[in-house]
Amino acid sequence: MFDLQAEQAVLGAIMFNNGALPSILSILEVWDFYDSRHQLIYHEAKSLYDEGEPVDLVTMASNLNAIGKLEEVGGNIYLMDLSEMTGHGYQSHARIVKDWSEKRDLQQIGVGLADSKFLEGVDKTKQEILDKILSLDNSRFGKYQESESVMNDTMDHVDVLLERGEDLTGIPSGFPRLDAITFGFQPSDLVILAARPSMGKTALGLSFMLEAARSGVPVGFVSIEMAQKQLGLRLLAMESGVEAWKIKKGFLKNRDDYNSVLSAKKVLGDMPFHIDSSPKQGIYDISSRAKMLTNKHDIGLIIVDYLQFIEEPDPKKNTNYNMGQISRNLKMVAKELNIPIIALAQLSRECEKRTDKRPVLSDLRDSGNIEQDADIVIMLYREAQYKDDDSTETELLIRKHRNGETGMVRIQFDKETVSFKSGS
Repeated sequence: MFDLQAEQAVLGAIMFNNGALPSILSILEVWDFYDSRHQLIYHEAKSLYDEGEPVDLVTMASNLNAIGKLEEVGGNIYLMDLSEMTGHGYQSHARIVKDWSEKRDLQQIGVGLADSKFLEGVDKTKQEILDKILSLDNSRFGKYQESESVMNDTMDHVDVLLERGEDLTGIPSGFPRLDAITFGFQPSDLVILAARPSMGKTALGLSFMLEAARSGVPVGFVSIEMAQKQLGLRLLAMESGVEAWKIKKGFLKNRDDYNSVLSAKKVLGDMPFHIDSSPKQGIYDISSRAKMLTNKHDIGLIIVDYLQFIEEPDPKKNTNYNMGQISRNLKMVAKELNIPIIALAQLSRECEKRTDKRPVLSDLRDSGNIEQDADIVIMLYREAQYKDDDSTETELLIRKHRNGETGMVRIQFDKETVSFKSGS
């Protein structure tokens, strides 16, 4: 009583497209598979995913062989057959597997009742049926917590905040007026930092990283656009105060400048941040590496630069669909790791067609799901970009704040060091 092809299609999708795994994991448990071979394969896929490892033909075969189960599941030949089942309807297939699992559970209840002696009254029989249905799979109901447990956990959190005695409850941004609105970047939040090109998205993202690291929070910075050395040069300018162009060209003939850069190098080298500048990263690569990094270094913040450079999970689908998959997966990772994730994003040109070029939520390129998944959306705006002047004034427009107020914060852009300072 199961659908063999649906089970095979789900496992094939996992090995062909690792981006499918998070959504499949949210639907299926190991015991939802009927075929014992598939249970073993899915169990190992979950183990690899939890360890932040890729799930493919090679890693699956290696893991199964290590525990002496490779031949039991049909060997390399069966795994190869599964990996060739690359259909894109994996969510539908997963639901078919789930439906059959629940039908089998109900069938077992029926068999159990037919074999039992329940001739002691209709009421008792009805209660027995209800109890068995509710106990079908405790884990399917186990994610609910009783009100007392919920409120005890919440009050414990309030007591911790009270004992700490600080206004800031999350990770500091380095900009007090922004923190006054957000109370810091909060655990499990997906924060979108969006702007047109050359407004300073990366510079501000690096500022957030440095402030968090300076406060003792380990940070992971994913840079798909810029190489590690380019980021390093920017960080030296930001920390030393020496003009970025001098560092980039090696024009450090002034001994004070050189000493400042050398001192900045030491300070930065002692900070708990980690940079991944691997090109061509997909959302699964980012999420799996984030889990690995968190397990190893207790990461408290992930910053991704930037959304539109992440490889599309399904090239056959439109950009809006793929951006939705990416933002949803980032939100799931933020919740799973219980850390904030800041994702940089590029805005469409629409805002530049208006008289008032300040961006609004609808300017998020392919924004439907990004806006929906985000807890906070901050938009970066520098009017000087559209005028021939040297104004340093920059606006942080908090366009969405799921758990608080929106508003605007003024900060200053330092063109020489390509960095931001708090506004006056």
